[in-house]
Amino acid sequence: MVAVTSCPVSFLPARLVRRVDPSPRVFVNASKLHFDPCIAEIIPPGRGVLICAPQTPLHEVAERMRDAAVSSIMVTEDGCPVGIWTEHDALGIDLGSPGVHDRPVAEVMSSPVQGIAADAHLTDAAHRFRDQHIRHLLVTDPVSEAPLGIISLTDVVLNQGIEHYLHFRTVGTLVGHDSVRADESEPLSRVAARMREAR
Repeated sequence: MVAVTSCPVSFLPARLVRRVDPSPRVFVNASKLHFDPCIAEIIPPGRGVLICAPQTPLHEVAERMRDAAVSSIMVTEDGCPVGIWTEHDALGIDLGSPGVHDRPVAEVMSSPVQGIAADAHLTDAAHRFRDQHIRHLLVTDPVSEAPLGIISLTDVVLNQGIEHYLHFRTVGTLVGHDSVRADESEPLSRVAARMREAR
């Protein structure tokens, strides 16, 4: 059974995680959105940060994520975060390539790790997702900077509703993209390749 590990304070030196001041709010009037909770309020209790080493092969990383029912894993080295790998990152991998499942996660992870303080608001996280074109943020204690969990773009939609999410999108980002269709008998590697080409 794979353990979801809550990392110690030493896991998160300030110099390794990019954070922003949560106070400025320039794009959306949160009062009009009815509900703008602190990020700490929506992190599921007891769910820590799933971690792995940089040399961990992709097939093992995928198994850990599946067993923990999470969409991302933090890659750490000597107790410090060096990257993150997510389900979305998997679209960039050619599953038909020889030996791809044995590649170390360090070769395909996203880096550096992007973080946000737990006392920031959900609107602040939504701004980060939009402006930096990312889907996950490492949530840290505002004082000790200890990791508390990971917030995803999906969390914004689930906690604020689709109307809130649409405040951060332009019409051009929502239309004009053809859906990828696949036959049920089509190999997964071929479907993944078509999804990658359509990004």
